Amino acid sequence: MTPLFRPISYYKNVAPFAFPDLERFSTAAAPRGTWPAVGGGAGRTGRSGEPLVHDRFTVAWQAPLDAAARPDGVLVGDGRVIVNGARQRGFWSDDGISVGFVGREPGAALIDIDGKRFLANGASSGLAVLSLDARQEASIVAAAPGDGQAREILQGPGAIVLVTTHETPHGGARTIVETLHVRDYTDAKQEILYGIDPLAGIIREEDALVVAAAGARGPVLATPNGIDRRDWQLRPLHEHALAARPLALSVDENDHAHLLSDDGGWPHLQVFPASGAPIFDLELSPEDSPFKRAPLIAPNGQIYLVSPLSIVAISPRGRVLWRQERMLPSQATLSGNGLLLMGSASLDAVTPEGRHIILWHPPSPIVTPPVLANGRIYVATQEDLYALKPDDAV
Repeated sequence: MTPLFRPISYYKNVAPFAFPDLERFSTAAAPRGTWPAVGGGAGRTGRSGEPLVHDRFTVAWQAPLDAAARPDGVLVGDGRVIVNGARQRGFWSDDGISVGFVGREPGAALIDIDGKRFLANGASSGLAVLSLDARQEASIVAAAPGDGQAREILQGPGAIVLVTTHETPHGGARTIVETLHVRDYTDAKQEILYGIDPLAGIIREEDALVVAAAGARGPVLATPNGIDRRDWQLRPLHEHALAARPLALSVDENDHAHLLSDDGGWPHLQVFPASGAPIFDLELSPEDSPFKRAPLIAPNGQIYLVSPLSIVAISPRGRVLWRQERMLPSQATLSGNGLLLMGSASLDAVTPEGRHIILWHPPSPIVTPPVLANGRIYVATQEDLYALKPDDAV
């Protein structure tokens, strides 16, 4: 099998590195009290670290989005809520006070694992590091030259992995994957550049169709030719050949990779162990497509696929448990105890059996995946951000 990626020569003399926090690293859910990326934790399972224990919610505070209108995601860090608007990102304190706005470029973004800094990668700015008060503290350019847009920024045990698409001089695009070791960028001088070391880089020349998520031992990368598992210094661990267009990827706490792909118009869900053949390969109905978000993996292994107008629940062994059609586009995440949080014309909790419990009625449709953090649920409509608290009066 032809290697899916080749090393970048810039990194050939970088010494091997051992990550001391590797044994404690978990990919399955966002750290409790945070929601670092649109997909939640590094494994992109869409799961919160918190259980849902209330069945009614009411508004704790509401804030107009202003420049961050028409959002597609909400992030939650240490005392801050960030909304990814169509043109700008807005920052709010956890009591609903506006902190500031920054321009938004295409590309991935996340709040770091400590919940204290915001990282965004764009074609012109490189990797921008901001405080949660919307002040830029540094801009970092790794080894790869030229304009590039981050498809993913993944967090590991003291590492950040950038999966970046770069245009080539002759047309087309290539994918570059780089690992940065994060030592400590919180010293008194805030000399962030001195706390990040380039560790490794690999490149895929054939195309830019790569999706990624963090596994227990390193990033998992899916291409049209196969799945490539790497350690955190991007040394190869295992490759598995396949031939399909990758759409989205999640990796659970058992290091199983859940890959959504398209094979000539037919969507497939495949689940791969850390090595070896798929546990199952489920062909899905084209009527349920398009699936663009990563599979949502509950703690019991149940899998949820959410397209704009349908939900499909699948057992850990690949059997379709139920399907539900939706009248309006829906956004979804999972609570720590496996309840599906569904935002659309209402905010619903969906049980593993498919029963809906209405938690809250918004004044207009919810357009962002619901975020459960610090006991509250954060959602946004096209024009407003809402923080919801349990309704003790019910």
